[in-house]
Amino acid sequence: MGTREMRNPAFKRKVIEENGACCANCGSAEAIEYHHIVPVLLGGTNRITNIIPLCHRCHEAAHRGRHIAEYRNLKRTGRKTKLSDEEAFKVFDLYIDGQIGNKRCRELFGYKGTIITRTEQFKRYLEKNGIEKVRNNVDVVAVNSPDRFKDGCPVGEIEYIDGRREPIYFKDTGMNAVEYRQREIHENFPIWKKAE
Repeated sequence: MGTREMRNPAFKRKVIEENGACCANCGSAEAIEYHHIVPVLLGGTNRITNIIPLCHRCHEAAHRGRHIAEYRNLKRTGRKTKLSDEEAFKVFDLYIDGQIGNKRCRELFGYKGTIITRTEQFKRYLEKNGIEKVRNNVDVVAVNSPDRFKDGCPVGEIEYIDGRREPIYFKDTGMNAVEYRQREIHENFPIWKKAE
């Protein structure tokens, strides 16, 4: 919901009352967003009849220009996993322990562009271990702060379902043997200053 009217709490309550809070495509009740059937930029209105509830995944599919009916049964689609859950969970242990970043994780899985944290296996791993979120910034620190990228430097955080938070520190065990290219400092960005 991108328009000012759609950000109004009273209007949003009315939309929820009229259209419900379950995805009209897959039936999920998680991460519900409200989508304009005919986009406002193309003449659509904020009438309740032009707004439909979609889960985040189906909403993204709709915005990619494909009909949302093509995205039913999402659990059966996508790339086949190359590792069993048991093997994958060992790799995820290294990931949340700070020994490897997403880039090395992808290499161990044999994937090219996949974001490991969005895979169904990773979601199962989080659920099994009572984890809400993991922020592993090994790759970001390695590229943007190579002088800080040493054993013991903070590289992320684990947030558990019970609310506990635990920092992730880089552990230089040799598992993250990945070449990182530092971003070039561009003269048009005054925030980044060239070393003199």
